[in-house]
Amino acid sequence: MAGVLALRVVAGLAAAALAALLLEHYGLAGPPSPLPKPRDAQRPHPAPGSGAHNVFWGLQISDIHLSRFQDPGRALDLEKFCSETVDTIQPALVLATDAYNIPSLESITNYYRKYSAVRKDGSFHYVHSTPFGNYSFISVDATQKPGPKRPYNFFGILDEKQMEELLSFSKKSSQSNQTIWFGHFTTSTILSPSPGIRTVMSSATAYMCGHLHTLGGLMPVLHTRHFTGTLELEVGDWKDNRSFADVTFDKWPVVLITNPKSLLYSCAKHEPLERLFHSTHIRVLAFSLSPITSVAVKIDGVNVGQAAHLSGPIFILKWNPKNYSNGTHTIEVSVQDSAGRSRSAHHIFSAQENTHLTFDPLASFILLTDHYIVVVFFNIPLMAYICWSLLQRSFGHNFRSHLHQGKHLKIIPVHLLILLLYIWQVYSCYFLHVTYGTLAFFFSPLRTWLTLLTPVLIRCVWTLNATELGTFMVQLKSRGFQLAAWQKSSLHICSPDLCPSGRWKASVSGRQRALIKEIPK
Repeated sequence: MAGVLALRVVAGLAAAALAALLLEHYGLAGPPSPLPKPRDAQRPHPAPGSGAHNVFWGLQISDIHLSRFQDPGRALDLEKFCSETVDTIQPALVLATDAYNIPSLESITNYYRKYSAVRKDGSFHYVHSTPFGNYSFISVDATQKPGPKRPYNFFGILDEKQMEELLSFSKKSSQSNQTIWFGHFTTSTILSPSPGIRTVMSSATAYMCGHLHTLGGLMPVLHTRHFTGTLELEVGDWKDNRSFADVTFDKWPVVLITNPKSLLYSCAKHEPLERLFHSTHIRVLAFSLSPITSVAVKIDGVNVGQAAHLSGPIFILKWNPKNYSNGTHTIEVSVQDSAGRSRSAHHIFSAQENTHLTFDPLASFILLTDHYIVVVFFNIPLMAYICWSLLQRSFGHNFRSHLHQGKHLKIIPVHLLILLLYIWQVYSCYFLHVTYGTLAFFFSPLRTWLTLLTPVLIRCVWTLNATELGTFMVQLKSRGFQLAAWQKSSLHICSPDLCPSGRWKASVSGRQRALIKEIPK
């Protein structure tokens, strides 16, 4: 009894340690607070104020999935987006993080070469120049070449040559004020050689991507932060959700609070956050098809006034950040246009440099876990479970009898583990269906087929009759001996051209010779 109690205590402590490690790894505990910078090393100016300079904005759209056969409204809405939406917001640039289905780069259906602003194949480095400095945008093209159709295009691949190119882009971007990386695949679905894509982009402020379609709406916000400080922001898809820059298409007004910045998306490593404390005005970008008539600002539920129109979409309201120097606070901005449409935006901010928030741990798990490992995450344990089950059968047990051995603490966890992994595999199949559609779901050997065959295979192992099991074990042992004999003696056997039939070199032992002679011709 004492031994069982001790085992339970140890198992409980191990489970608690594992849970704490996972929670810290995926964001609940959060990164350690950065050490305060010396005041003479800080750059308090230029701080956000009453001017219309030192700001530009852009848009991102992803997973467009234009089709002649499904939802013709996608193309019509995209045309409206490119004219009405882009004309209203007037971004400095539009990032389309899509993976197009074309026969080849040289195909006439490669509209990217004709209509994009850059028109370059593969990854590239674009520098956006402004009067207040340069900003680098680095494209990551991890699409496979040649490109298979779904579901086999779920993963992106970068080879060593591509990684060297991206590393050179990263070094060149060090001269820019900030660097933004963008691509179609999340980093969790990119296979890349050492040191890995996240390490190469570690100097970036953010990586903007698509691909996962917000898990069919189950995860409307898929954002996280790499351990290097880089944000990873997966935008909602255009295909089903008509989303761009995490804003729903044709829903006006569009509101963005630029100062004070959201604490969740702030990063002291890449941004001069101390400028918030020296700022003089709250700043808001508000866009709509009709003129904006009201921009009301509240902090911690208290109305602090109406923001005044400065120029274009910029609205400002004078404030004193020292009034909010302690702890965290919530700012809310409500915008209304002349057509009566209204929309609100809010977030948490802080004027303290050593304060931080963490992202949803489930979103962090999805974006920070390499999903090609998740595929192995089920296959290898399943193979081990089948071997373990066969071992139980070789001892003369069936499924019921092996449960009555009195070793429940050893047996039950094995079955529970494989059950939990199987549930995860079923969920991954559902995710594949909502992301890539019915056809991809039915033609996925590593997901759907394996999920369907797993219970059949396990049932066969536990219900195989004794005669068939004995025959199988004899054949398995026989082939194992044959393979071992061949591996041990292959370096010592004369080839038929050099040695007479049936003669062996002296180095072949008697035991090896006996085993080799048992091999059927």
